[in-house]
Amino acid sequence: MSIQSNAASVVFDNVSKIYGTDIVAVDQVSFSIEAGTLVTLLGPSGCGKTTTLRMIAGLEMTNGGRIIIGDDDVTTLPATDRDVSMVFQSYALFPHMTVGENVAYGLTVGNTDKDEVHSKAMDGLKLVGLDGYSERLPSELSGGQQQRVAVARALVLEPQVLLFDEPLSNLDAKLRRKVREEIRDIQQNLGLTVVYVTHDQEEALAISDRIIVMKNAVIAQEGSPRDLYEAPVDYFVADFIGNANLLETEITSITNGDASVRIGSLELMLPSRGMSAGVAHVAIRPESVMLSRDMASSGLDGLIAKATYLGSHMEYTVTTQMGELFVIDKDVISPMAEKISVKINLSDRGVTLVST
Repeated sequence: MSIQSNAASVVFDNVSKIYGTDIVAVDQVSFSIEAGTLVTLLGPSGCGKTTTLRMIAGLEMTNGGRIIIGDDDVTTLPATDRDVSMVFQSYALFPHMTVGENVAYGLTVGNTDKDEVHSKAMDGLKLVGLDGYSERLPSELSGGQQQRVAVARALVLEPQVLLFDEPLSNLDAKLRRKVREEIRDIQQNLGLTVVYVTHDQEEALAISDRIIVMKNAVIAQEGSPRDLYEAPVDYFVADFIGNANLLETEITSITNGDASVRIGSLELMLPSRGMSAGVAHVAIRPESVMLSRDMASSGLDGLIAKATYLGSHMEYTVTTQMGELFVIDKDVISPMAEKISVKINLSDRGVTLVST
């Protein structure tokens, strides 16, 4: 392949973006992205993730702080002078151009040698699995194929940083999974630096080396997908990353960094995470809740309010003295019926104290 990786790191140093006089879109945000990694900016609408991406691209300029790509301070550079490429949500393909012409467009604008342009365009199409599609028009392709053309067009420019802005939101669920796997494979095979924006937490968990969760223009938490899922720092992150049952609980004592926690009739030992004795909140992942029909066993009393079969697993809504619990159970052979009483216990993983 003639396409090469020029992957570079990205550093945000106390970066802010303010619209008008008082609309703060990004508020003194700092983070580092290592070269050759895929980092996702994740959060609800209006949290600042897309503005952050656009500042990396140079499509928005900062009101404070520095942006460094590789060894270069690009804070004041326009988009045309930054070695980055962006894949947009809308694909932004030229309908009157063939697939090959679309992929080659950025290279032709850059006055690259004609033979090299053709070679790189064909290599780009091959990388995304569209070898042989160069003479088709975008209208003759599926949504997933059009997205891959947009990826190929960005790849052939061999950017230091490749940016994705909600790239899969126009695809159906099955196709989203396929295309996200293709994007991840390409990123890993070429060693690209990728910054990826989405509001879909499952998508972020599936493809990322690291995730930066944003809320109200600042970073709520950053870390590996496992870190964020298993050890969310607060109520917001626990609720936003995957499903979580968020309950009020009581820390009865702290010993050597471990908290004795009472959840109804259950007593657990959990990492205290710097909290002190008293009222607290706990995040319980739905797969961490264990149900038993044996009412003579120990555990929290519950009642199955709703049972839903989803092929690979059962989903239950269970009423307890602590409130409703959402439960995921892999046992689809002998599911529990609605309106039966159960005992509830919790596994060692997926139960975490969180701040409010």
